[in-house]
Amino acid sequence: MGPNYEINATPEHALAQTGQYCRRALLRRLLSLLIPMHSLRSADELRLARRRLFDRFTTKSSARQLLDFQRLLVAEIVETEAEQLVERSPVRTKHLQAVRIYGDALAFNELSTYAIRQLARSTGNPPQLTDQGRGFALTLECAEAITEQDVPVLISDVTNVLKNGDLVVCVDSNAPALLECKLSKIKDAQFERQGRRGRQLSRLESIGSFLHTGRGMIFGEDKERQTVELTEQSRFDYSTVEQIVAAALLHEPIIVTPSPHQLLSAALTGESVDALDAIRKWVPALAGDRVVIGNSLAPLRRNWPDVSPPILWNMSLPLRWALMEGDVSITHAVRVDAFAGMQRDRARVHSVVAIPGGQFPWGYELMIDTQTLTIGPKFLLDVVHSHETVDSAGQRLLEAGQVASAVLAI
Repeated sequence: MGPNYEINATPEHALAQTGQYCRRALLRRLLSLLIPMHSLRSADELRLARRRLFDRFTTKSSARQLLDFQRLLVAEIVETEAEQLVERSPVRTKHLQAVRIYGDALAFNELSTYAIRQLARSTGNPPQLTDQGRGFALTLECAEAITEQDVPVLISDVTNVLKNGDLVVCVDSNAPALLECKLSKIKDAQFERQGRRGRQLSRLESIGSFLHTGRGMIFGEDKERQTVELTEQSRFDYSTVEQIVAAALLHEPIIVTPSPHQLLSAALTGESVDALDAIRKWVPALAGDRVVIGNSLAPLRRNWPDVSPPILWNMSLPLRWALMEGDVSITHAVRVDAFAGMQRDRARVHSVVAIPGGQFPWGYELMIDTQTLTIGPKFLLDVVHSHETVDSAGQRLLEAGQVASAVLAI
């Protein structure tokens, strides 16, 4: 049997899909009677709820502890959704996203970034838990059954980044098993691939197959993908990040240049440091000089599957909390030509090249002996947003070129 399964159940009192909107309107009315407006939590109380999650979070957890923490996330999400039904607020919308960042941190702790990137292949926001009713209860029951076998399992809907499969069973950090938990009866096989459910199943199967084989086409795409495995380990410069965040918390906005290729600045929310002016002075006034600039708030607001949440960074707890909450903002500028001229065995970064049509307009031309390869900007963006060192990212870029060259030669 393959790595992806679909679990089906049909309880006697399962609500029909057509009645969902009526149920939601009734629920809104009931909650407005049960939850007085004055009892809705304030922004400070929501921050305190996140602090409790922060204090309970651990990177060294058993399968049982992993599920227990996710149940805390479920309880917080459900309570906030109930408050949103009484009075919709952008503060609570941001709170829901921030709560799910703790779910993202669990995913990054259990899975490789490679696997998370594949499981993030879908659009849209996470579904509301209260809308799912008995369907989500089934998901929790299945998660409990897996946990009882001492196997770690992630609940996708308590994260921002896991968008395929109701449950992700962490049997392998690079190739987890994916489960769909459905209340409805199994359709006739000839209709199983039709409609939204059919598309969901096809995408799930194609992603699961790709994760396990390292090669294939993801449902909805027209190009085959192939995985290359790198041995070079990422190294991060968290000491510099710690230095500037600590200064910012002391109301001392700061700008540093840890290498000729990088400039970082940090400041508390509401305070400022003229990073743009510093960047203009730092970048040589040479024609064609290019810089990419990132901000620490962007991954928190957009839920990028390539950037781990700051709670996982190797820094002191007060600094991680400040970054998780967005109390401190980091600006990181890196020269696009930071890798130019770097070498590894037979591989060399020859030049920066334009890549038209992409979200980021530059990549790198590598020379592997006499062969030329072009690789995109991922390794540079790892420096900008994840604070990987330039040397570490450059060496991984060169190794990627060597491995890709060998694959193409087969």
